[in-house]
Amino acid sequence: MRVLGQPFKRRGKKGYWLRWTEPVTRRRKYESFPTRALADLRRSILMQQINSHVYIGCVSVPLDRARAEYLQKYNTQGLSDGAYTQAELTLRQFADVVGDLLTGTITQSHLDLFVNERMKGRSRWTVNKDIGCMTAFLNWASDPARRYITAPIKLVKVKAPPIVVRALTNDQIYSLIERAPSEAWRIRLLIALTTGLRKKDTDSLRVADIDLDTLTVWAVAIKTRKPLTAPLPDKLAPLLAAYINTLPADRVNLFDNKNLQKVWDGFRDGITRQDLRKTFSTIMQTIGSISSAQDLLQHSSARTTEQFYTDRELVARWKVNQLPVDKWM
Repeated sequence: MRVLGQPFKRRGKKGYWLRWTEPVTRRRKYESFPTRALADLRRSILMQQINSHVYIGCVSVPLDRARAEYLQKYNTQGLSDGAYTQAELTLRQFADVVGDLLTGTITQSHLDLFVNERMKGRSRWTVNKDIGCMTAFLNWASDPARRYITAPIKLVKVKAPPIVVRALTNDQIYSLIERAPSEAWRIRLLIALTTGLRKKDTDSLRVADIDLDTLTVWAVAIKTRKPLTAPLPDKLAPLLAAYINTLPADRVNLFDNKNLQKVWDGFRDGITRQDLRKTFSTIMQTIGSISSAQDLLQHSSARTTEQFYTDRELVARWKVNQLPVDKWM
């Protein structure tokens, strides 16, 4: 059993300090605390963690400390800002419902209370998003390397009504492009419809991101911060090349985003930018597969593509029409 030294004071330094050696990396680490009580609490936690082969019980820590430690992984693993914000918001709301407690005292009733509170005046899809965040936190906290939670706790997503996705028709797309107030907006809409890029990714494109030789968009997704590669159709190349040639030589951004939302609201006629992405996903599944749509949309799960970005009725109708009925009659 490894023994951890008592908290001590350092000359010329404020607070109480702990010093220990990581069992795997063998690196010596220091940590300071404003009070002796906090230092003793941290020492007891470390004693159980570095002697996990001896302690088999729960390492109970304050919920706010576990939350801060959990959120650190979003920075160390390079996860998106949106995911960090959602996780932070969910855990803060959980703390508001159950109050300040130790992780070892979290029970199924606490989670049931949280879900019931979240369902008041909110859609079930929002509640399921919170349940997903809490499930990820519980899995992290119950990892054998931490054992912040050992009680058998399980969260099940609530049953939500199906989401009806409607892709734009060819007439709607043609009418939208005809109403576009400028050539820049027409190109913007065509890129969104033929690549499936998110709104912010489309608006932030630079001239250098467009490779006309390979007809490819090379960029970094704003939401996921991952490299983004999107092929462009051959038929779009002449229009795109002509538009780029009209731009000043020192132009950096592909589009001028001044009064962006105001201009869009002036001609969209009820269509949203998200509808363009859903239309692209649906069309890709009629001429390809859901995996190709998933890859181009940069979704980690095909379920997300199918559930939120697919006009399933249109895809099913298109596939049914491919049946060789004329050869059967």
